[in-house]
Amino acid sequence: MTTPAASRKRLFTIMVILIVTVCHCLPANAKDDTSNPEKARQRLTMVYTRPEPNLMVCFTKKLFTEAFSRLGITLETHFAPAARASSLVSTGQVDGDLSRIHKYDQLVDNVVRVEFPNRTTRFAAYANSPITLKSWQDIRESDKRIVFMRGVAVAHKALDGLPPERLHVVPAANDGFKLLNARRADIFIGLDWLGDKIIREQYADSGIHKAGVIETITLHAFLHKKHEHLAPKLADSLRALKNDGTLAAFAAECGLEQ
Repeated sequence: MTTPAASRKRLFTIMVILIVTVCHCLPANAKDDTSNPEKARQRLTMVYTRPEPNLMVCFTKKLFTEAFSRLGITLETHFAPAARASSLVSTGQVDGDLSRIHKYDQLVDNVVRVEFPNRTTRFAAYANSPITLKSWQDIRESDKRIVFMRGVAVAHKALDGLPPERLHVVPAANDGFKLLNARRADIFIGLDWLGDKIIREQYADSGIHKAGVIETITLHAFLHKKHEHLAPKLADSLRALKNDGTLAAFAAECGLEQ
C-alpha cells in the first residue's frame, strides 16, 4: 500500500519532469526576448514638418532610416507642423527633428545639432517684377508685399518688425507662387531648388523669376539633449552614407537635384 509521503514524492517527481519538458519545447525567443534582435533594437521617433508628398521629406526619411539602422536603431517618423514639432522636440515628447536650419538650436531649447548636414540649400527671393534682391536687408528696405512659408524660422526672424500688411504666411510653396501669379503679392521667399522647380513646371511663361539668392544654409537633424551621445555617431553614419554614394542615390530616388 502506497503511503501519503510516497504519493507526494511521486507527484513532485512528475511535476519536475513536466516543467523540464515544457522548457525544452519552448522556442528560444519565448525563453529570452533579448535574444531577438528586433526586440533588442533601440527605437527613436523623429518628426518632419512638411506634409507629404514632399521631395525633402522623402529624402530625409530614407536617409535617416538607413543612418540609424547602421547604428542598430529603428527609426519611426511622423508629421507635425513646424511650431508643434518644435514643442514636441524641446519637451522630449519625441526624440528629434529630421531637418532644420543650422542655427535652430538658437531658437529652440533642449536640442543638439547633428553636425554633418543632410543637405546644403539656399533661400531665394522670387518676384513678379524686374527687381534684384541679394539680402534680407534688400527685402526689408523694399516696399514690396512679402510671402513666405509658415514655420520657416529664419524668415520669421529676418522679417520681424515689418508692418503686418506687408507680410503673408502660406502653408506651402505652391501657395506662395499662386499669390505671385495673381499679383496679390510681390515677393515669395523659399528654398531655391523647390522654387526653381515650381517655376520650370508651372510658371515658365508667367514673368515670375528668381530675383536673387539671399542666404545659403545647411540643414541638419536635431536630437533632444537626452540623446546628445548619439549626435556624433549619427554624424559619422551620415558621412559614411555620403562617401559610399547612398546619400546621392536617395536624393535621386526622391527627385532632388544635386
